[in-house]
This record gives sequence, structure tokens and C-alpha cells, in this order.
Amino acid sequence: MEYEEDIETMIRINSIFLDSPLLLNDPIKKEKYNQIKHLVYQYLLEYCNHTIIEDCIDIDAEKSVHIKYCETCSITIKK
Repeated sequence: MEYEEDIETMIRINSIFLDSPLLLNDPIKKEKYNQIKHLVYQYLLEYCNHTIIEDCIDIDAEKSVHIKYCETCSITIKK
């Protein structure tokens, strides 16, 4: 199905953003990069058929944070 291929493509693109540190020193390029990253996030937020996982991650030995993320696309779902 075409829709699923689009989602898979966006998931791969999002994964590249997550795995690649931003090494841009030019503020204009950095802004464009962040705009694209945001658009990919928004696309996945809207069109992915989310499977939400709730988890607790340790910040340090005495502090943890509860998070929700999609098992399919890996984006964090904000509360």
C-alpha cells in the first residue's frame, strides 16, 4: 500500500535525524535543517498508526522520567 510506504520512508528519514548529530555552523542551514526535522516529526505524528508504549527511563541513580513513544515510528508522544 502506498500509504505504508510513505510512512516507512518517513520513519527512515526520522531515524537519520535521530542518529546524526547536527554539525552545521551556518545558522541559516541549521534553521532549514530544523524545519525539515520538524516537518518529518509532524508528518509521523499525524499519519502513523501509532502503537503507544509507556516506559520509564532513568535520568540518574535517583531520578526517572515516564515517557510515551510510538513503537512503530519511535517518536516521543508529548503529554
